[in-house]
Amino acid sequence: MLESDRGTILTGAVLALAATLPVSIAGVNCLAVALTALLLWMNSSGDRLPWRAVATPFSAWLLAYFCVAIVVSAAGVDPATSWPMLHKDLHKLWLTALLLAALPLADRKRLWPALGTGFTLIAAAGIAQTLLLRMPDGTMIRAHAFVHPVTYGEILSLGFLGAACLRGLGEKAPPKKALDAFLVLSGAALFLNQTRGALLGLFVGLLALACGDKRLRRLALFAVAGLPLVLALWELLPNNHTIAQMVIRSREPGPNGALARLILWRVGWDIFRSHPWLGAGPGNYRTLFTHYFQGVLDGQRVWGSAHNLYIHQAAERGLLGLAALGGLLATMTWRAWRRVQSAATPLNLWAFSCCMAFLAMNLTEVAFQNEQVMSLLLFIWCLAESASGHLI
Repeated sequence: MLESDRGTILTGAVLALAATLPVSIAGVNCLAVALTALLLWMNSSGDRLPWRAVATPFSAWLLAYFCVAIVVSAAGVDPATSWPMLHKDLHKLWLTALLLAALPLADRKRLWPALGTGFTLIAAAGIAQTLLLRMPDGTMIRAHAFVHPVTYGEILSLGFLGAACLRGLGEKAPPKKALDAFLVLSGAALFLNQTRGALLGLFVGLLALACGDKRLRRLALFAVAGLPLVLALWELLPNNHTIAQMVIRSREPGPNGALARLILWRVGWDIFRSHPWLGAGPGNYRTLFTHYFQGVLDGQRVWGSAHNLYIHQAAERGLLGLAALGGLLATMTWRAWRRVQSAATPLNLWAFSCCMAFLAMNLTEVAFQNEQVMSLLLFIWCLAESASGHLI
């Protein structure tokens, strides 16, 4: 088979991966395995692959983060719980190396339509769910397509930011009418999804776009005006996910399920105070939860997430793990910002706005530990990194 044919196959695999990212993590992992095998085959066939592109400061921080994970797992309160959790950290390291090696070889011109296909599919599926289906008690179903509602909201927020970059900068490809249609569709899906953390991330991402390029400053007005409007309109939806319902539930006897996150954050802080340097070990927030809180919280006795990445990682990985996480996220965001300063392209702006949105989302969730959300963010970041030629 000719080298050009192998390049065509690789581009097809990357396009399939791009289209699958918003839809299915299982599909992403299968395609990533196939892409890994393809790169190894190309390497053995004599193709020159950009292995040096893998060596970025961000990759180095990912490796350091993984090494720290090994240390805190061994030192945790229950290493048997922590060791199986390491695959999530290894997954980030593997996928980043794979993308940095593969993306420079692929034809990137068709990636926008491929990504748009996946985002459009889940947006349409989520809207259909809300309009056509109901919960057993008759209340409205939050749009979520094939994943958890929070994951869905975070994924669509990143997709919305990408379309906003293209539309705001007057890009001709994809056509403006297609971008307008996608923004309306994804905006409706996000509205019906009702994930407040995703809305916060989108708000911060739009502000980041406005800071990144003066042509996008009108997005700041859109974000500032849109946030309170969406929150107000959410109160009119016929379900129990409104702020009014939260206030009503706050008067219920016993532990306040409506303010569950405050309790989860307190438990995480208490675990961190007991294990400040190396933490309790990955996965052991769940192990220790009942030692710090007894009772039923929003229908559950045991919780495995603090619903705040920074508190959660402090509890499970201590100051050492928190430092590794901080270095990793800071490097990812800083390099994205430097690329914007070098060239304010839609791709660079998208990567930077997604980084900022991601940091905000993790104030109320642990999206960093969600493989599908993190895989999408890594794809966007690595795509911008490979397009920049690693000159930053």
